[in-house]
Amino acid sequence: MIYKSELKKGYFKKELEYRKNIFFTSEFIQNFQVIVLACSNYIWNTETDRQIDRIFGVNFDQHKKFSEGEYVFSKQNKFYTHYDRSGSKLVIHTRQLSMNVMDEMMKGMGGLIRNHINSIKKKNNR
Repeated sequence: MIYKSELKKGYFKKELEYRKNIFFTSEFIQNFQVIVLACSNYIWNTETDRQIDRIFGVNFDQHKKFSEGEYVFSKQNKFYTHYDRSGSKLVIHTRQLSMNVMDEMMKGMGGLIRNHINSIKKKNNR
């Protein structure tokens, strides 16, 4: 017997994979200079499966070329930055932002995005 919850779980997984493979890879989404993935572990980078890197054409800023790479405000309040090779595309990966989010984290993320957009404007005005 298949339970309704199992059907919903299967549907959710199918829809999630669709979003990863169709929506996120669409020209519309790919053309944004800043993308915030506020979805926790529904999309990920692991040692063997670099989904964020592959889908968005970016790499985690592990060597702090463009930013700190990892921003930790508490155990549940942190985000990770990923950039394309030129540093013009920023993808931020974090938890869902619907509740218990520290103001400091949101301000930190907002400041990083503002600085990123300003640096792109400067490059474009040269």
